[in-house]
Amino acid sequence: MVRTTVQDLAAAVEEPPRQYVVHERDRDHLLAADEMPDPIPLIDLGRLMAADEAHKLREALQTWGLFLVTNHGIEESLMDAMMSASRDFFRQPPEEKNKCSNLIDDGEHLEMEGYGNDKVVTPQDQGLSWNDRLHLRVEPQDERNFAKWPTHPESFRDVLLEYASRTKRIRDLILRSIAKILDLDEDYFVNKISNTARGFAREMGNGTMSQSSLIHW
Repeated sequence: MVRTTVQDLAAAVEEPPRQYVVHERDRDHLLAADEMPDPIPLIDLGRLMAADEAHKLREALQTWGLFLVTNHGIEESLMDAMMSASRDFFRQPPEEKNKCSNLIDDGEHLEMEGYGNDKVVTPQDQGLSWNDRLHLRVEPQDERNFAKWPTHPESFRDVLLEYASRTKRIRDLILRSIAKILDLDEDYFVNKISNTARGFAREMGNGTMSQSSLIHW
């Protein structure tokens, strides 16, 4: 199976191929960011000990079920290094990126981990997402499949491992805060999942198109 990447397609066509575009019957369910009824909650991790911020966290979990964070403690230099390593990977020639391919069984099937594309499952058919992605398991440590991890750029592995370590600390901080909100021992959730929870890194290399709001991302 010879795969055409989204990056190659975006450079060669003016409009995305049909399989990447949301079907007309599904477009009524699309909601633009500026049409959202309320902004996604923003939680200040530096103030989680304060009662008002803990209350905001509780409300976010009870309403949205997700939230954005600020004051997370990850240095801008580390975030820049992660972004740079990701960009450098996607700028490589296809033959280099395909060394981490998610194609298996002689290209007949896709697996989650590795470099490639995702199918978008809809009630009646399947489309393809308008991105090339690198999906890697980072936790638990003994389940990391380094055969799928890029060797170029050379900094990629070390940067991702450091970034994953730092985000794991943020996860544990949030889990401890949730435990306190529920009047549980603060390590209740951390002790249950800390060394067994699965964690993934997902790097994205997107194409650009005029119909971006109608494309499967």
